[in-house]
Amino acid sequence: MGLGDWIMATAQAKEQNEKHGLRVVFSDGKRQFYDPGIFANNPRIAEHLQRGEKYVGIPNFPGCRPYISGYENGRFVWNRGFKATPGELFLTDEERALAPKEPYVLIEPTVKSGNQSNKDWGWDKWEQVAKAPYPFLQIGPAKKRKLDGVPFMETTFREALGVLSGASLLVTTDGALHHAAAALGVPAIVIWGGFTSPQNLGYDSHLNLWSGAEPCGRWKLPCQHCRDALDSITPEQVIQAIGGLLEGR
Repeated sequence: MGLGDWIMATAQAKEQNEKHGLRVVFSDGKRQFYDPGIFANNPRIAEHLQRGEKYVGIPNFPGCRPYISGYENGRFVWNRGFKATPGELFLTDEERALAPKEPYVLIEPTVKSGNQSNKDWGWDKWEQVAKAPYPFLQIGPAKKRKLDGVPFMETTFREALGVLSGASLLVTTDGALHHAAAALGVPAIVIWGGFTSPQNLGYDSHLNLWSGAEPCGRWKLPCQHCRDALDSITPEQVIQAIGGLLEGR
């Protein structure tokens, strides 16, 4: 939660800007929240208001997200009425030019360290997928763990968005890049466990591989329910899905 939250928030900004014809500000009533890595070049979201400028305030910020109803006993309580809609990302020509010329499939096996282990599919499974005969590419900071035999491109997150914009396909778990792919119109295969579900945070334009497990919202501590849901999705399923999308089946 973080970058993906702000990408989802750009969908709210679009809705309110188009409804009212005013720029929007994400605020808790006292402070303004602005993420330059996500909101850069977005004409709908104000980083600095002009004197006397009218605006629409949106109460979407850390600790107050529209898809979360509450937090109880170490678990998030999800707002089941929420459904993510694709946001917007405004990339420069220079950022888009970072995309390799030859076709490639972005593969993103990592999840945020420390508190998102219940979204981690498992490195061994990703290694099996990476052996499939597809033009995989991995991106991220230099210190990132790398898949054997997969070309790696060092990027900042903003540069990663530029590379993502030119991908034939993204393969990943629930996280910032799948939200970014939806915003950029890039096809994606997204692996879901039992922490949350594509019914709330997924996109209809993506292929969501999900067991149907009840989303438990278990945070920080390992959850066997989440592990079982993730393990129900096999590398063979993911490889078959990649082939199907790339070959148009």
